[in-house]
Amino acid sequence: MRSDIYLMFRLKWLKLSMLFMLLAASALVAMQKLAMDYVVKIDRVLFLPLVMYGIAVAALISMTSGSDFDEGFIRNKLFAGQSRRQIYLAHEVANLVGAIVLYCITVLFTLVISIKMFEINVSIQTLAVYFFLGLFTCVAYSCIFHMIAMLAGPPFLSSAICLILAVLMLLLSIYTNSALVQGNEPNAFHLFLYDLNPTGQIAQLSSMQVLNPLRSITLDVLWVLITHAIGLSLFGKKAFQ
Repeated sequence: MRSDIYLMFRLKWLKLSMLFMLLAASALVAMQKLAMDYVVKIDRVLFLPLVMYGIAVAALISMTSGSDFDEGFIRNKLFAGQSRRQIYLAHEVANLVGAIVLYCITVLFTLVISIKMFEINVSIQTLAVYFFLGLFTCVAYSCIFHMIAMLAGPPFLSSAICLILAVLMLLLSIYTNSALVQGNEPNAFHLFLYDLNPTGQIAQLSSMQVLNPLRSITLDVLWVLITHAIGLSLFGKKAFQ
């Protein structure tokens, strides 16, 4: 497990994902500061860059795990006597560490560059609550993309599936948000889709208006349990050449 975590930090994909998120954060903060003709408060900015997080973490996990398949590391671990369960769990933890680091760096960077630029209207306690809500979403993202990456295998296929899914999740969040905003009364099905979709949760987090925090956390936990169970079961049957 330690070697997998070390590899996560040694490979270029975490650095590239961080660079992508920091550039996205800088651009979105600059837009909020320069393009708006009214005073923007910090609660509208702090988590805004995370709308791109799904794409970044999809690329990070798919390319990291895919590289292990491509270079034969996973096959070598099997030949060395490691069980498939050990391999799956070790990669799951390493990907989770990478996803959490990416999340924390993005939020911290946005906070640092925003704190002097925008009116502060949130307390530390409120910020901490929303930060931890986002952390649950981050874990759900990680487990979903980890399952796909471990079952897909090589980096091209793995990254293609993960990135397509990340874009579809983004489009679904835009659709459900639009449907909820335009409707006279919130539709229960749209509300559920908004909470079920991790990118929908991020959209709520970006405006610091999480509709149902307990349901979001519960759904994140279910994502983790379901993807872990399915991924571990199918990885145990995966054929290696």
